[in-house]
Amino acid sequence: MHNMRRTYKNKSYVQKRNLFIPFFWLLILFLVSAFTFAYLSLYGLSHWKLLEVKEIKIEGTKYLNKNSLYLRLASFEGHNLFKINDNIIKEILSEYTRIKSIKIIRQLPNKLKIIIQERIPIAHLGSNNESQYMIDKEGMVLDYIDDYSMNGLPIFSRINTNNLTLGRVAWDKNIKILLDIYNHIEKVNLDFLKKISEFYIQDDEVILAENERGVKFLLGSEEFPERIDKLIFAYQNFGIANFSEIDLRFSDPKNEIIILR
Repeated sequence: MHNMRRTYKNKSYVQKRNLFIPFFWLLILFLVSAFTFAYLSLYGLSHWKLLEVKEIKIEGTKYLNKNSLYLRLASFEGHNLFKINDNIIKEILSEYTRIKSIKIIRQLPNKLKIIIQERIPIAHLGSNNESQYMIDKEGMVLDYIDDYSMNGLPIFSRINTNNLTLGRVAWDKNIKILLDIYNHIEKVNLDFLKKISEFYIQDDEVILAENERGVKFLLGSEEFPERIDKLIFAYQNFGIANFSEIDLRFSDPKNEIIILR
């Protein structure tokens, strides 16, 4: 009886061993096949002439010169679609201060698509020495220009432009204050924003100028969101026909005084 149990156990072990050996070799075969397929696929993708770039397409531009961008990227034509380094493309295009972000898409079999998000200028910076720069809503200095009146953007005047650098955010305190005011007006009333031609700070107080008659809006030096809301209300309800100034410097949440001159 003892011998029969031993014989049964031996047979069971042999059966399991006989099942394991073919499974082991099937696993090895699968792994070798997978590795070979992956290697050949990768080699084929990187050497197949059908995948050489024949067209570069640029999308998303409004202010940037597309021809200039195409010239900078022309050297990638003829290169394998999957051997092009995205970081090199981004580094080449980083010289354009108006580019905020870049997305690179490979379209089989041979098209490279570049989707660009531009920085949109919202205002000019003007100084006493006639320097003019364009900035976006984050304060990024985009371009130097000769004539700010050509594109209808408002001006942040009386700004010290000596320390500004193209492609860098302007860290000037006054620029930040005016940007915050600009962005708040844009959020609450875009139509009113379009009527403002000038933003500036004089004696530490913010002043806006309306673009039709040059009426001044005196905001003071604090509580800008509340005063802007009241300014828009006064502008919409009283207009500007008979006034040269709308003074909100003495207006606060508890004091509703708005002086119309």
